[in-house]
Amino acid sequence: MTADAVEAGRQAVEKRAWTDAYELFREAAGSASLDAADLERLATAAYLSGHDVESTDAWARAHQARLDAGEFEDAVRCAFWLGYGLIVRGEMARGGGWIARARTLVDEHELDCAEAGYLLLPEALMALGGGDATRAQALFEEVLATARRFDDTDLDVLGILGCGQAQVEMGRIAAGVGLFDQAMVSVIADEVSPVVAGIVYCAVIDQ
Repeated sequence: MTADAVEAGRQAVEKRAWTDAYELFREAAGSASLDAADLERLATAAYLSGHDVESTDAWARAHQARLDAGEFEDAVRCAFWLGYGLIVRGEMARGGGWIARARTLVDEHELDCAEAGYLLLPEALMALGGGDATRAQALFEEVLATARRFDDTDLDVLGILGCGQAQVEMGRIAAGVGLFDQAMVSVIADEVSPVVAGIVYCAVIDQ
């Protein structure tokens, strides 16, 4: 039954049936250990179906599984999404701690990877929220450069979105809207992950 639930959960993820995927992976996790990739699927499905605490737990387990396997770049990415989710929910100290843990992994293992670009996003968003749009713009441009060096579409779209937000904050409305439109093209074309698509939709609507 566990193997059937896992396979059904994977199929639900492919269909973007997030509540079904969450329930199936949760059922499987109750009787066996999921591998790192399936824990990441569970974390995503939980997040997109409104089970934030369960998503945090699954990201933590996926992070540890990636660490145990020596897959440090993937471990950094798991820690980023865990920390990001906490920060979005207002748990700044816990979220910041996970971002710091991810940054330590990058430094300790001298990682040159797209994941290092993701770790710039919280700092850029803090600068934006603190009224320093110029610094935010510079950080988002660094995010874009990293995304394009490693051909990471999710990171690229988040960088474009951030640049658009910084432009709007600086009063350059037309430039900002143009960047929002550019980000939305990637979303509509289904070029980004569901989590990133949701972030872009929410951010553009909020402007």
